[in-house]
Amino acid sequence: MGRTQVAVLEGTARCLVAHGARRTTMVDIAAAAGVAKGTLYNHVRTRAEAYRLLADEETARLVGLLTGEPPLALAAAADFVATHPVVRRFARDEPAALAVLLTPGPWTEGPYGRVAEALEDLLGPERAPLGLRLLLSLLGSPGSAEERAALAVLVAGPPTEV
Repeated sequence: MGRTQVAVLEGTARCLVAHGARRTTMVDIAAAAGVAKGTLYNHVRTRAEAYRLLADEETARLVGLLTGEPPLALAAAADFVATHPVVRRFARDEPAALAVLLTPGPWTEGPYGRVAEALEDLLGPERAPLGLRLLLSLLGSPGSAEERAALAVLVAGPPTEV
């Protein structure tokens, strides 16, 4: 990913935290990214496209956490969801916009599907729905890091002894 695209994603995230989805403009994103408006339009054509790119990037980061030792990976993913500044802003002020990203669809499409597949790979088909429920529950009530870690162990089982 190029420097400008990274700047656009970071600028989009800053704007979403500061202004929310409805009040953010392309001019805001360009200013926050430190690029000219024309340069921004070379990378994204609309706010919705900028938001989708950010959602895809953050979903990839979340999916990347869902590897390794199941309770540790699930706890890391839970912390990511519970403390992500854009997620916190949307959960508080624009839950309908967040719900669009979280609407279940075919298992192979959208952020929901990618996270569900990663959880199935991590936890197996029996426990994956519990892992998804855990992550979704954190949108409304993030709890403490200790609570999230304890829930991860309940869902995934204790860490394997080495």
